[in-house]
Amino acid sequence: MARLQFGQSHVQIAGTTVPVAEFSLAPEDWIYFSHHVLLWTEPRTRLSFWRSSWSYRTIWVRLWGPGRVAVQSVYQPPEDTETIRRHSYATTHRW
Repeated sequence: MARLQFGQSHVQIAGTTVPVAEFSLAPEDWIYFSHHVLLWTEPRTRLSFWRSSWSYRTIWVRLWGPGRVAVQSVYQPPEDTETIRRHSYATTHRW
């Protein structure tokens, strides 16, 4: 398990086969990620959805604090080391 701080918020990452990242967002912080990795969010957390301009197949979610949210990694381990992960964590934040 790992615990990281960014801005006034922090994230805790646990799990090996399917890692789960649990964010505790401060009031002024936000993150965004692909919609299919969202596990749960607290009701007080504000969220919005949008499609990316370069790929209309991807729907993004943006969450603003305060509140907690959990996302998971959905990538399968590659069979060889040359394969690039297609579904890794795609999150960013503001501090």
